[in-house]
Amino acid sequence: MFWRQIMQLKIYNLIQMEDDTEIIEEIHDCQWTSKGDYDYLVHQNDHDEKVVIKFNSQELTMTRFSQPKSIMHFVKNEDNLASIPTSMGVQSLVTRTKSFVFEKEARRLHLGYDLLTDSEAKIPLASYKMQISWS
Repeated sequence: MFWRQIMQLKIYNLIQMEDDTEIIEEIHDCQWTSKGDYDYLVHQNDHDEKVVIKFNSQELTMTRFSQPKSIMHFVKNEDNLASIPTSMGVQSLVTRTKSFVFEKEARRLHLGYDLLTDSEAKIPLASYKMQISWS
């Protein structure tokens, strides 16, 4: 089954870095598509970059089509690689997904993860609690 619909995307992100806490809230118009086992949310961010969020009940991939491209992958209870452009070039980091709750009927996804320098790191660069909703 294939569905496509224009919706409003809300991203709420609580970021903890050492003793600092930052809250980011974004609202964008998006195109929601459901195809096969995956849902897709496609929007333009505040930097006018295309962002594709692909997910199901077990995993999420967020691709930002910046120069260079940024890709983050999250799988329930797993570590995964992330490719993130920074002022020092593209950094390969690790995402450690601590919580992943997909509420399909409510059109909401909760994601908790740590961003690490490598899979052996004991202290995260930052910890994130993100909620994505679309309606």
